[in-house]
Amino acid sequence: MAEEDDLAAGRTNADGSCKGGFYPRNPRADDRTCVPASAATKARREDASSWEHRLSSEVRGPNACKDGYTARLATDNDWVCVTRDRRRAVMEENRLADSRTDRSGEFPTCKQGFTNRLATLFDRTCVPPDARDKAARENRDARSHMRFPPS
Repeated sequence: MAEEDDLAAGRTNADGSCKGGFYPRNPRADDRTCVPASAATKARREDASSWEHRLSSEVRGPNACKDGYTARLATDNDWVCVTRDRRRAVMEENRLADSRTDRSGEFPTCKQGFTNRLATLFDRTCVPPDARDKAARENRDARSHMRFPPS
């Protein structure tokens, strides 16, 4: 990580944004060091994994799930309630995302046979089409798995 910090100056525009082909290492943790996509993806996954472990198994408050369900956590702000098996599948999709992403162009795209999951508005994780369809169904049925669905 120290080596990435040393290289960051040449990867940053005057306004503090990252130059083309580089991304903030971990914007959620206010770490705006510009790194190659693979390093940014790795840092985000490590952060998401540690964050998931800190999360109580029982989400409380307005996002609480019915018994037998837990937050999907496809992204940091994804509170759709799903089964624990489905949550494990989503974590595996997140783990495999880099191998399913083509970063050869100006913007990352999904490789042949994969599509953006779109579990949340900004979820661009590359998954098989059936996983995208599952996420859409889960979003559509989200209220039915909440302990306190909005009226």
